[in-house]
Amino acid sequence: MANTNFQAAFAGFVSSTATSLFFPLETIKVHLMVSDGRSANHTPHYSGSFHVLKELYKEGGVGRLYRGWYLTSANSFSWAVYFYLYHWGKATLPGLLGPDHHEIEKFLVAFQASVLTTVAVNPAMVMKTRIMLLKYPQRWYQDLHDSALKIWKLEGVKGFYTGLSPAMVLSLNGTLHLYFYETLKEGFNPEGTNQKTTLIGAVSKLLSSALMHPMQTIKYRMQQEQHSAYILTPSKQLQAHRPSEKPLFGSVWDCAVTTWRHEGVKGFYRGLAVNQMRLFPANGLFFLIYENVLKACRS
Repeated sequence: MANTNFQAAFAGFVSSTATSLFFPLETIKVHLMVSDGRSANHTPHYSGSFHVLKELYKEGGVGRLYRGWYLTSANSFSWAVYFYLYHWGKATLPGLLGPDHHEIEKFLVAFQASVLTTVAVNPAMVMKTRIMLLKYPQRWYQDLHDSALKIWKLEGVKGFYTGLSPAMVLSLNGTLHLYFYETLKEGFNPEGTNQKTTLIGAVSKLLSSALMHPMQTIKYRMQQEQHSAYILTPSKQLQAHRPSEKPLFGSVWDCAVTTWRHEGVKGFYRGLAVNQMRLFPANGLFFLIYENVLKACRS
Protein backbone atom coordinates (compact mmCIF):
# COMPACT_ATOMS: atom_id res chain seq x y z
CA MET A 1 0.00 0.00 0.00
CA ALA A 2 2.83 2.39 0.88
CA ASN A 3 4.32 1.88 -2.58
CA THR A 4 0.97 2.75 -4.17
CA ASN A 5 0.78 5.95 -2.09
CA PHE A 6 4.25 7.05 -3.20
CA GLN A 7 3.37 6.33 -6.83
CA ALA A 8 0.33 8.59 -6.48
CA ALA A 9 2.51 11.27 -4.83
CA PHE A 10 5.04 11.08 -7.67
CA ALA A 11 2.29 11.30 -10.30
CA GLY A 12 0.84 14.35 -8.52
CA PHE A 13 4.25 16.04 -8.39
CA VAL A 14 5.00 15.45 -12.08
CA SER A 15 1.59 16.60 -13.30
CA SER A 16 1.65 19.73 -11.12
CA THR A 17 5.14 20.65 -12.35
CA ALA A 18 3.96 20.37 -15.96
CA THR A 19 1.04 22.75 -15.38
CA SER A 20 3.42 25.49 -14.17
CA LEU A 21 3.45 26.51 -17.84
CA PHE A 22 0.30 28.47 -16.98
CA PHE A 23 2.00 30.48 -14.23
CA PRO A 24 1.66 33.89 -15.99
CA LEU A 25 -2.13 33.51 -15.91
CA GLU A 26 -1.92 32.81 -12.18
CA THR A 27 0.14 35.98 -11.72
CA ILE A 28 -2.50 38.02 -13.56
CA LYS A 29 -5.27 36.40 -11.50
CA VAL A 30 -3.64 37.20 -8.15
CA HIS A 31 -3.00 40.83 -9.14
CA LEU A 32 -6.63 41.23 -10.16
CA MET A 33 -7.94 39.64 -6.97
CA VAL A 34 -6.08 41.98 -4.61
CA SER A 35 -6.35 45.23 -6.60
CA ASP A 36 -9.31 46.73 -4.78
CA GLY A 37 -8.58 50.37 -5.67
CA ARG A 38 -7.96 51.48 -2.08
CA SER A 39 -5.16 54.01 -1.61
CA ALA A 40 -3.83 51.98 1.34
CA ASN A 41 -3.23 49.00 -0.90
CA HIS A 42 0.22 48.89 -2.52
CA THR A 43 -1.16 47.08 -5.58
CA PRO A 44 -2.59 49.37 -8.31
CA HIS A 45 -6.19 49.03 -9.37
CA TYR A 46 -6.58 47.17 -12.64
CA SER A 47 -9.55 47.40 -14.97
CA GLY A 48 -9.09 43.89 -16.34
CA SER A 49 -6.72 41.08 -17.32
CA PHE A 50 -5.23 42.89 -20.31
CA HIS A 51 -4.52 45.93 -18.15
CA VAL A 52 -2.59 43.74 -15.68
CA LEU A 53 -0.64 42.11 -18.51
CA LYS A 54 0.28 45.46 -20.05
CA GLU A 55 1.39 47.00 -16.74
CA LEU A 56 3.42 44.00 -15.61
CA TYR A 57 5.11 43.70 -18.99
CA LYS A 58 5.95 47.41 -18.85
CA GLU A 59 7.38 46.93 -15.38
CA GLY A 60 9.70 44.00 -16.10
CA GLY A 61 9.07 42.36 -19.46
CA VAL A 62 8.10 38.71 -19.80
CA GLY A 63 10.17 37.83 -16.75
CA ARG A 64 7.85 39.90 -14.56
CA LEU A 65 5.03 37.45 -15.27
CA TYR A 66 7.18 34.63 -13.86
CA ARG A 67 8.25 36.30 -10.61
CA GLY A 68 7.94 33.68 -7.88
CA TRP A 69 7.75 30.88 -10.44
CA TYR A 70 10.33 28.83 -8.55
CA LEU A 71 7.85 28.54 -5.69
CA THR A 72 5.65 26.39 -7.90
CA SER A 73 7.91 23.63 -6.59
CA ALA A 74 6.12 24.13 -3.27
CA ASN A 75 2.82 23.78 -5.09
CA SER A 76 4.06 20.60 -6.78
CA PHE A 77 5.16 19.30 -3.39
CA SER A 78 1.71 20.10 -2.00
CA TRP A 79 0.10 18.00 -4.74
CA ALA A 80 2.49 15.16 -3.97
CA VAL A 81 1.51 15.32 -0.28
CA TYR A 82 -2.14 15.66 -1.22
CA PHE A 83 -2.24 12.57 -3.44
CA TYR A 84 -0.20 10.54 -0.97
CA LEU A 85 -2.74 11.35 1.75
CA TYR A 86 -5.64 10.90 -0.66
CA HIS A 87 -4.62 7.40 -1.69
CA TRP A 88 -3.75 6.53 1.90
CA GLY A 89 -7.28 7.59 2.87
CA LYS A 90 -8.82 5.64 0.01
CA ALA A 91 -7.09 2.51 1.30
CA THR A 92 -7.92 2.98 4.99
CA LEU A 93 -11.33 4.69 5.21
CA PRO A 94 -13.55 2.52 2.97
CA GLY A 95 -15.68 0.16 5.00
CA LEU A 96 -15.67 2.33 8.12
CA LEU A 97 -19.08 3.77 7.28
CA GLY A 98 -20.53 0.73 5.57
CA PRO A 99 -21.32 0.01 1.91
CA ASP A 100 -24.19 2.49 1.75
CA HIS A 101 -21.99 5.55 2.38
CA HIS A 102 -19.70 5.53 -0.64
CA GLU A 103 -20.30 9.21 -1.47
CA ILE A 104 -19.60 10.35 2.11
CA GLU A 105 -16.40 8.31 2.19
CA LYS A 106 -15.22 9.85 -1.08
CA PHE A 107 -15.81 13.32 0.33
CA LEU A 108 -14.09 12.59 3.66
CA VAL A 109 -11.02 11.08 2.01
CA ALA A 110 -10.55 14.18 -0.17
CA PHE A 111 -11.24 16.52 2.76
CA GLN A 112 -8.69 15.06 5.18
CA ALA A 113 -6.00 15.13 2.49
CA SER A 114 -6.83 18.72 1.58
CA VAL A 115 -6.81 20.03 5.18
CA LEU A 116 -3.48 18.42 6.12
CA THR A 117 -1.83 19.61 2.90
CA THR A 118 -3.09 23.18 3.42
CA VAL A 119 -1.49 23.41 6.87
CA ALA A 120 1.81 21.99 5.58
CA VAL A 121 2.28 24.38 2.63
CA ASN A 122 0.71 27.64 3.89
CA PRO A 123 4.09 29.30 4.72
CA ALA A 124 5.32 28.72 1.15
CA MET A 125 2.05 30.03 -0.27
CA VAL A 126 2.37 33.26 1.76
CA MET A 127 5.87 33.86 0.40
CA LYS A 128 4.77 33.00 -3.14
CA THR A 129 1.86 35.46 -3.00
CA ARG A 130 4.01 38.30 -1.70
CA ILE A 131 6.80 37.73 -4.21
CA MET A 132 4.30 37.60 -7.09
CA LEU A 133 2.66 40.88 -6.03
CA LEU A 134 5.84 42.77 -5.19
CA LYS A 135 6.21 45.96 -7.19
CA TYR A 136 9.64 47.07 -6.04
CA PRO A 137 11.80 43.97 -5.44
CA GLN A 138 14.91 46.04 -4.78
CA ARG A 139 13.09 47.56 -1.80
CA TRP A 140 11.48 44.47 -0.35
CA TYR A 141 11.53 40.73 -1.09
CA GLN A 142 14.52 40.03 -3.30
CA ASP A 143 14.56 36.25 -2.95
CA LEU A 144 13.11 33.38 -0.95
CA HIS A 145 15.52 33.72 1.98
CA ASP A 146 15.02 37.49 2.08
CA SER A 147 11.23 37.18 2.09
CA ALA A 148 11.28 34.56 4.87
CA LEU A 149 13.60 36.75 6.97
CA LYS A 150 11.43 39.86 6.63
CA ILE A 151 8.19 38.01 7.38
CA TRP A 152 9.84 36.57 10.49
CA LYS A 153 11.20 39.96 11.59
CA LEU A 154 7.93 41.85 11.17
CA GLU A 155 5.30 39.23 11.95
CA GLY A 156 6.97 36.21 13.51
CA VAL A 157 5.62 32.69 13.05
CA LYS A 158 2.11 34.11 12.72
CA GLY A 159 3.10 35.82 9.47
CA PHE A 160 3.77 32.51 7.74
CA TYR A 161 0.25 31.40 8.58
CA THR A 162 -1.48 34.55 7.39
CA GLY A 163 -4.61 33.61 5.50
CA LEU A 164 -4.71 30.12 7.01
CA SER A 165 -8.37 30.48 8.07
CA PRO A 166 -9.67 31.14 4.54
CA ALA A 167 -7.15 28.60 3.23
CA MET A 168 -8.68 26.00 5.52
CA VAL A 169 -12.13 26.84 4.17
CA LEU A 170 -10.58 26.55 0.73
CA SER A 171 -9.73 22.96 1.61
CA LEU A 172 -13.25 22.44 0.34
CA ASN A 173 -11.98 23.53 -3.08
CA GLY A 174 -9.56 20.62 -3.26
CA THR A 175 -12.14 18.37 -1.64
CA LEU A 176 -14.87 19.24 -4.13
CA HIS A 177 -12.38 19.08 -6.99
CA LEU A 178 -11.44 15.45 -6.25
CA TYR A 179 -15.02 14.56 -5.33
CA PHE A 180 -16.34 15.91 -8.66
CA TYR A 181 -13.46 14.26 -10.52
CA GLU A 182 -14.03 10.84 -8.99
CA THR A 183 -17.81 11.10 -9.46
CA LEU A 184 -17.54 12.17 -13.11
CA LYS A 185 -14.88 9.51 -13.75
CA GLU A 186 -17.11 6.79 -12.30
CA GLY A 187 -20.08 7.94 -14.38
CA PHE A 188 -18.51 8.92 -17.71
CA ASN A 189 -15.01 7.48 -17.94
CA PRO A 190 -14.76 4.04 -16.32
CA GLU A 191 -12.55 2.88 -19.19
CA GLY A 192 -10.03 5.68 -18.53
CA THR A 193 -9.71 7.17 -22.03
CA ASN A 194 -7.33 10.15 -22.34
CA GLN A 195 -9.86 12.48 -23.96
CA LYS A 196 -12.46 11.97 -21.25
CA THR A 197 -9.83 12.17 -18.48
CA THR A 198 -8.71 15.57 -19.79
CA LEU A 199 -12.26 16.91 -20.05
CA ILE A 200 -13.37 15.57 -16.65
CA GLY A 201 -10.24 16.92 -14.96
CA ALA A 202 -10.91 20.38 -16.39
CA VAL A 203 -14.66 20.47 -15.68
CA SER A 204 -14.30 19.22 -12.09
CA LYS A 205 -11.86 22.04 -11.27
CA LEU A 206 -13.99 24.69 -12.96
CA LEU A 207 -16.95 23.70 -10.82
CA SER A 208 -15.09 23.63 -7.49
CA SER A 209 -13.12 26.82 -8.18
CA ALA A 210 -16.18 28.85 -9.19
CA LEU A 211 -17.91 27.86 -5.94
CA MET A 212 -14.93 28.82 -3.78
CA HIS A 213 -13.65 31.92 -5.64
CA PRO A 214 -14.89 34.49 -3.04
CA MET A 215 -12.94 32.74 -0.29
CA GLN A 216 -9.89 32.55 -2.53
CA THR A 217 -10.09 36.31 -3.01
CA ILE A 218 -10.10 36.82 0.76
CA LYS A 219 -7.15 34.44 1.16
CA TYR A 220 -4.97 36.32 -1.31
CA ARG A 221 -5.92 39.68 0.15
CA MET A 222 -4.93 38.44 3.59
CA GLN A 223 -1.68 36.92 2.35
CA GLN A 224 -0.50 40.01 0.48
CA GLU A 225 2.05 42.26 2.19
CA GLN A 226 0.13 43.80 5.09
CA HIS A 227 2.81 46.40 5.90
CA SER A 228 3.63 47.49 2.37
CA ALA A 229 4.85 50.94 3.42
CA TYR A 230 7.94 49.40 4.99
CA ILE A 231 11.25 49.72 3.15
CA LEU A 232 14.75 48.45 3.80
CA THR A 233 17.13 51.33 4.61
CA PRO A 234 20.80 51.39 3.44
CA SER A 235 21.77 50.18 6.92
CA LYS A 236 19.52 47.13 6.43
CA GLN A 237 16.99 48.35 8.98
CA LEU A 238 13.24 48.12 8.38
CA GLN A 239 11.64 51.53 8.40
CA ALA A 240 7.95 52.46 8.17
CA HIS A 241 6.81 55.32 5.94
CA ARG A 242 3.50 55.75 7.65
CA PRO A 243 3.03 56.36 11.38
CA SER A 244 0.72 53.42 11.99
CA GLU A 245 1.86 49.82 11.70
CA LYS A 246 -1.75 48.69 11.40
CA PRO A 247 -2.09 46.01 8.70
CA LEU A 248 -4.29 46.48 5.66
CA PHE A 249 -6.75 43.93 7.04
CA GLY A 250 -7.04 43.14 10.72
CA SER A 251 -8.84 39.83 10.24
CA VAL A 252 -10.67 37.65 7.75
CA TRP A 253 -13.94 39.32 8.76
CA ASP A 254 -12.42 42.79 8.30
CA CYS A 255 -11.22 41.78 4.83
CA ALA A 256 -14.67 40.47 3.87
CA VAL A 257 -16.49 43.56 5.20
CA THR A 258 -14.03 45.98 3.57
CA THR A 259 -14.32 44.18 0.24
CA TRP A 260 -18.11 44.30 0.43
CA ARG A 261 -18.16 47.98 1.45
CA HIS A 262 -15.84 49.18 -1.32
CA GLU A 263 -16.70 46.81 -4.15
CA GLY A 264 -19.88 44.87 -3.39
CA VAL A 265 -20.40 41.32 -4.69
CA LYS A 266 -18.23 42.04 -7.72
CA GLY A 267 -15.16 42.45 -5.52
CA PHE A 268 -15.30 38.81 -4.42
CA TYR A 269 -15.23 37.63 -8.02
CA ARG A 270 -12.34 39.70 -9.36
CA GLY A 271 -10.08 37.51 -11.51
CA LEU A 272 -12.68 34.78 -11.98
CA ALA A 273 -12.60 34.85 -15.79
CA VAL A 274 -8.81 34.66 -16.12
CA ASN A 275 -8.72 31.99 -13.42
CA GLN A 276 -11.16 29.82 -15.36
CA MET A 277 -9.12 30.42 -18.51
CA ARG A 278 -6.09 29.10 -16.64
CA LEU A 279 -7.80 26.20 -14.90
CA PHE A 280 -9.48 24.60 -17.91
CA PRO A 281 -6.34 23.67 -19.86
CA ALA A 282 -4.11 23.38 -16.76
CA ASN A 283 -6.31 20.87 -14.95
CA GLY A 284 -7.17 18.94 -18.08
CA LEU A 285 -3.43 18.53 -18.64
CA PHE A 286 -2.86 17.83 -14.93
CA PHE A 287 -5.17 14.83 -14.75
CA LEU A 288 -4.13 13.53 -18.16
CA ILE A 289 -0.50 13.40 -17.00
CA TYR A 290 -1.45 12.21 -13.50
CA GLU A 291 -3.46 9.22 -14.67
CA ASN A 292 -0.86 8.19 -17.27
CA VAL A 293 2.13 8.56 -14.91
CA LEU A 294 0.24 6.56 -12.28
CA LYS A 295 -0.59 3.90 -14.86
CA ALA A 296 3.07 3.75 -15.95
CA CYS A 297 4.28 3.42 -12.34
CA ARG A 298 1.91 0.54 -11.70
CA SER A 299 2.69 -1.37 -14.90
